[in-house]
Amino acid sequence: MKVLSDLFSLFIATTLAADVRTVYEFPKPTWLENIDTMRNGSLLVTSIGVAEVHMITPSPHKNATSSLVASFPNANAVLGITELTENVFAVAAGNMTPTNSPITGSFAIWSIDLTCKDSSAAKVHKIADIPKVDMVNGLEALNPHTLLLADSWAGNIVKLDTKTGATEVTLSHPTLLANFSVSALPLGVNGLKVHDGYVYYSNTVQHLLGRVRINPSSARAIGPFTTLATGAANNISVPDDFAVAKDGSVYLCGPLATPDGDTLQHVGLDGKVVTVAQGGVVAGTTAARFGKARGDKGVVYLSTMGGFAADGSRLAGGRVVSVTLDGAGKEL
Repeated sequence: MKVLSDLFSLFIATTLAADVRTVYEFPKPTWLENIDTMRNGSLLVTSIGVAEVHMITPSPHKNATSSLVASFPNANAVLGITELTENVFAVAAGNMTPTNSPITGSFAIWSIDLTCKDSSAAKVHKIADIPKVDMVNGLEALNPHTLLLADSWAGNIVKLDTKTGATEVTLSHPTLLANFSVSALPLGVNGLKVHDGYVYYSNTVQHLLGRVRINPSSARAIGPFTTLATGAANNISVPDDFAVAKDGSVYLCGPLATPDGDTLQHVGLDGKVVTVAQGGVVAGTTAARFGKARGDKGVVYLSTMGGFAADGSRLAGGRVVSVTLDGAGKEL
């Protein structure tokens, strides 16, 4: 475990990124799958391979530290994470095969209550088993009692009532679908965020980023499904998770090396795509979140799985990376 001060061979589009650096690096072959941020400046990351959530605590005067916040029984992966209420987070835990296919029926949604000051005293409880959902990848709170789940395998978005455990598919569309006939990575809808009345989503196998306006209560579409950018037109290769800025533009993670991968890209509402950072410490980037601490909201934090070498081996352990935005790229 070490903090890296150099930027490796990182390419930075200086109009959007002023600084890119590793906050914390886990041992190889740790796969970090998702990330969320806290108001005190700490960062929460989920992992595949072991069903754990870790807290990374940065420090201006010494190396960042990592502590185990929660582990989950009968599971080997934690995918999505989202904040339900202040310092209370929901996560999706389940079982994955070595090729990252889901074990259908194995997923459950859990809550992690971090309202206490001591993270080792986090209160963890199961919200609901969700056997009818194949693979919970993206996870987003619509309100304190409603979660939206991106089922990457079934290719739809599911609403979960956290009080009753009831689920229903509320968003279905061709741009959400998986494709098992053309790809070894058939994941459909993957990343999922709610912003300004829209559900934003990425589709990995279809190489696209889209959004749809929804009813805030029913989570059903009340407008058209709009594609913001595609691989063919905008050099988006394997979109994963992302963060949405206040202006509705998107900072999109592309975790695979070729073609045009290992990237953090900025996607405007006009469809213009700019590579903010590529390679080096952002290799294998899987998810992004804006900071929530004071003075930290112009920073995008990334989780990574460390990146792949040409022979398929892992380049490094999973990293937590900070990308300080500059000029028009700032969230605030």
